[in-house]
Amino acid sequence: MSNNSRFTWDEAKMIANQILKEKYGLMNELEIAILQAVWNHEDYDQVARKEFKDYTHIRGVASKLWKKLSDIWGVKVTRTKVINGLEQEWLKSQNTKFISDGGDNNLTLESPDDGPVGLNSGFYVVRGSTETDCYQQLEKSGALLRIKAPSKMGKTSLLIRILHHAEEQDYEIVRLNLRDTGVSILENKSDFLKWFFENICEQLDLDYQWIESLDFTESKCKLKFQLKILKEIQKPMVLILEELEQVFPYTETVTTFASLLRSWHEESKKMEIWKKLRMVLLYSTNIYVKLPDKQSPFNVGVPVDLTEFNSKAVQDLAVCHQLKLTENQINQLMTIIGGFPYLVRLAFYRLARQEITFEQLLTTASRDEVIMSDNPVKLEQILEFKLVATSLVKYEGNSLIPSCHLYRDYFRAKTHT
Repeated sequence: MSNNSRFTWDEAKMIANQILKEKYGLMNELEIAILQAVWNHEDYDQVARKEFKDYTHIRGVASKLWKKLSDIWGVKVTRTKVINGLEQEWLKSQNTKFISDGGDNNLTLESPDDGPVGLNSGFYVVRGSTETDCYQQLEKSGALLRIKAPSKMGKTSLLIRILHHAEEQDYEIVRLNLRDTGVSILENKSDFLKWFFENICEQLDLDYQWIESLDFTESKCKLKFQLKILKEIQKPMVLILEELEQVFPYTETVTTFASLLRSWHEESKKMEIWKKLRMVLLYSTNIYVKLPDKQSPFNVGVPVDLTEFNSKAVQDLAVCHQLKLTENQINQLMTIIGGFPYLVRLAFYRLARQEITFEQLLTTASRDEVIMSDNPVKLEQILEFKLVATSLVKYEGNSLIPSCHLYRDYFRAKTHT
């Protein structure tokens, strides 16, 4: 399932058939059932039961379907990548609104609500040396990148570029988003680790029947990862874990999982086989469970902190939207919304579409429900971390303050109504 509410299952199926039709023909009923199961976050076992087919047969049909799409797109497609790929194709078909800059060139606008900034988009803002630093680190044996930033600061857009670099190096790639689990799995350590190992094996097209009998202790998990996964792959592997903060509220699960990741990172310094593993961790907040220093993956590796855009980046993005704003106008806008990537892109998108004038944007921004979200202001520790993750507030010393004038005015208006 997609994060974009406008991208539905029917559209995903239609796009897949359009892509496959010319070279391979339309999908058959079983292929459609497999793709729909992926959309619904179901595994191959569930498809096998529903379709009254053998698990091995389902897995084989799925592998052939992913290979067809891989041949057409020119990149490796797996179960966890296919929906994102179809969504990107759908977004291309939706971007039909143009504006003119007075010359011969037309600009295809991209709404920030349509998801991360695509690999070939002209609206991506390069963050100094951040991208190249990440690429260089990823090529090192046993690398661990920690990308921490609040929501809508550009983590996934950066990740898309890291993924592309990993594909160019011909690395094996496993991409897991903890949002795809659910409370019942997260609150049970064994269920979570089972989900974790099964998804890794599925993406690498490895057998995972052995997981059913696995004793989910740290030592057994480490041994099995080495014997059943690392030993079976021939190339370096990049393990990407998105939205790690989803597991933070579940003390037993996060304590075990964090310790496991840390131990794997340490093994890469000692054993040749573990040097195949590279990890990329993405999360929005500090972990609010106290972990022993030597059992935490959040104090090792290379931290990547995504900050707000500076005035030059905002000016460059204005130019990308073919907006002619003065330095004073840029400063006025940044006084209200700061340099938050999502808010800046949203403001420029609406200006470029002529939905609002610059003067209207300045005077109505704090009342605009398109920009604001309705988040409660509470300062208990867990809620405090979650609030910081929304980008609405930030730390200044030991205090929390609104992240920019826009949010300050919004909070002030809400507390006086």
